[in-house]
Amino acid sequence: MLSILGINIIIFCILAFCWLVQMIFLWGIFSRFLFSKPDKYKKNLQQPPVSVIICAKNEARFLRKFLPPILEQDYPCFEVVVVNDNSDDDIEFVIKYLNQEYDNLQLVHISTNVENRFGKKFALALGIKAAKYPLLLLTDADCCPKSLNWIADMVSAHQKDHSFVLGYGAYETRKGFLNKLVRFDTLDTAVKYFSMAQIGHPYMGVGRNMMYDKSIFTENYSQLFSMNSISGDDDLLVNIAAKKDNTFCVYNTDAHTLSVQKHTRFWAWILQKKRHISASKHYKLLDKSILGLYWLSDFSLYVLLILALFLYIFNIKAVVLILALYVTKSLSQLFLYAKAGQKLNEKHLTPWVPLFDLFFVVLQPLLQFVLLFKKQEQWN
Repeated sequence: MLSILGINIIIFCILAFCWLVQMIFLWGIFSRFLFSKPDKYKKNLQQPPVSVIICAKNEARFLRKFLPPILEQDYPCFEVVVVNDNSDDDIEFVIKYLNQEYDNLQLVHISTNVENRFGKKFALALGIKAAKYPLLLLTDADCCPKSLNWIADMVSAHQKDHSFVLGYGAYETRKGFLNKLVRFDTLDTAVKYFSMAQIGHPYMGVGRNMMYDKSIFTENYSQLFSMNSISGDDDLLVNIAAKKDNTFCVYNTDAHTLSVQKHTRFWAWILQKKRHISASKHYKLLDKSILGLYWLSDFSLYVLLILALFLYIFNIKAVVLILALYVTKSLSQLFLYAKAGQKLNEKHLTPWVPLFDLFFVVLQPLLQFVLLFKKQEQWN
């Protein structure tokens, strides 16, 4: 049997290992993106024609508001393809009305007689099939470009050997705790996928703001559709086809999109988060291992910190060491996420970082557990 000393050594060794893993992620991976300089690539000075693809399901109210800023982009040649996925609102009327002023807008309609068991992937496939141009830029119906240079900035990073351009899709700033939670989640996700792409290992992107060649989709759609997931049209395609030499990130403010926070209730947002997480089970094993190691080390660090404080509450040296590990990890995270907030124009989130980090460490396994028993039935 292990002695008390042996148990103490094991606990501190595991605690130190988890702390070290967190430091490697924070300073070895995340910092590579956060301290990188913009425009470290040869800009594409050409302006090839672009097809903007938007899939919509009962989102006429957003299209009415956000399509004009897209249709008025400062770019010489582009079209906007809106896919109406069995909506029962007045999307068709909105498109017909806008067609009176904009001739580069087309509507693809999915008939109510068509059984769409593939979710958004099917709607996206039809939109891509209808697109006139080989260069595709994806966004959502509830997204608005932050500038009239959105298309131009995304295209500027597209190289002959860079088939993917990953952008940032922010959420509007509102009052309330839930809005801060949603924005931190968005920022945290972006830090991860930008950082992994920065070190040459892209694993996901967001459909709110992403560009790729049509050939990438057509070459990989069979594998994409074979995955039993109602979501994942964006991150799964990146996970399948993105590589070090065909992926670049654009994160300057003019290239951002801004989304409306649809859910004002906590549980509605949880259901949306669950749907997004459901696609991650189809990631490559290496990607799941890397993300799992980050979460497990973070989760274990909290658990072991609490356990160690409880066991050694009367040992001043041990308590100081335990608190030092927590403080250095938290300060590192605060500093780096403050840098992320500056880089991605996300303000006023830094003080909430320790709380939100703990919240998502607990939320992640709970959502994974729920996914074992309940399936997502629709993509919107």
